[in-house]
Amino acid sequence: MKKGDVCMKMNLLIALAFAAGAAVAAEPHAKGHLTLTFQQGDKLGDYKEMKRRHPQCFEDRDNAGKDKPYSVSARTYEVDVPKSYNAKKPAPLFVWISSSDKGAMPSALRQSLESRGFIYAGANGTGNAVWPPIRFRAAIDAVFNLKKLYNIDPRHIYIAGNSGGGRCASEVSITYSDVFTGGGFYVIGCNFWDRLPAGKGSFYPGFLSKRDNKLFDLAKKHYFVFLTGSKDFNRDGTIKAYDGYRKAGFANSFYNETPGLGHKMPPAADIEKAFAFLDKSLNADACAALEAAEGAVKGRRYADAAKKLFPFRGTYAPVDKKWGELCALADSETEKVVSDASLKPNVRKAKLQGLVMKYGPDLGKKAKAALESSK
Repeated sequence: MKKGDVCMKMNLLIALAFAAGAAVAAEPHAKGHLTLTFQQGDKLGDYKEMKRRHPQCFEDRDNAGKDKPYSVSARTYEVDVPKSYNAKKPAPLFVWISSSDKGAMPSALRQSLESRGFIYAGANGTGNAVWPPIRFRAAIDAVFNLKKLYNIDPRHIYIAGNSGGGRCASEVSITYSDVFTGGGFYVIGCNFWDRLPAGKGSFYPGFLSKRDNKLFDLAKKHYFVFLTGSKDFNRDGTIKAYDGYRKAGFANSFYNETPGLGHKMPPAADIEKAFAFLDKSLNADACAALEAAEGAVKGRRYADAAKKLFPFRGTYAPVDKKWGELCALADSETEKVVSDASLKPNVRKAKLQGLVMKYGPDLGKKAKAALESSK
């Protein structure tokens, strides 16, 4: 068989495998829904290192697979890569720990993730009955391997989960804050590092008796989402954990409660509220530029504000809004000068020159055009 025929046959087999939902080794930068296998695990997930970071997780309740050797190649992952993915542009990563053994993306997440260009990954076979260190390790290995296949934004890697998966995510986000650099996304379930009062002399147990202060301080810079329902049996623990985060200095924390919701996935509209909160993290550079621009505007340094905002136009809605406001202001002042029939030509020219300098060549486009037409 010729070399070209061999390649065609291999490509056909891969395509058939994808069509049948079979797990395959991924091609770099492949898009769409993929069921993947990986061959190498992250050393950070080795149990020796995990025990140093999070010793209490080895004492946990659920023990399915506890006595079996861990093998990353024995596991499959459900991965979704949006059509908008560009190999030249870093993409945020959202790793999901499911309460069930199915790692597929919950439908309520899809629109929020896809609209922001997230890559999604969830391990199969890591539900609530599975020993927690295995669930943690599978999530860590997802990051390790997807970073080899895709251009992952190193600043925006999030760990998430629902119910018992949310509890796992809340432990991993703190003990592996150097891996999950964006933060945690906890849905109808989370744990707190110290024990918390649960009423009537009882307590919610803590999961971390000894902290790695470097990792803990790093986690404080990240973003955290707490989602529950008014009828969720985990609601009280979620509220207390959220309050605990805020009191501990985790300023970037968001809580949302869906009225009437029990222990179920929140609707897409409430999921979107959480992602709107995360937008500040995803657009950190644009937010910093916007803050600096607003300071410049207060000092009436409009040209400086324009320089701050210009690189981020079209990337972040609040930047576009501020840019529009400043353009309207510059255009309004220009229109007043242009329409003032009482002004002598040389005076009008001087005023237009002043507006171009005041707003800069980008905000002051209308003034610049009027100036050139008056020559």
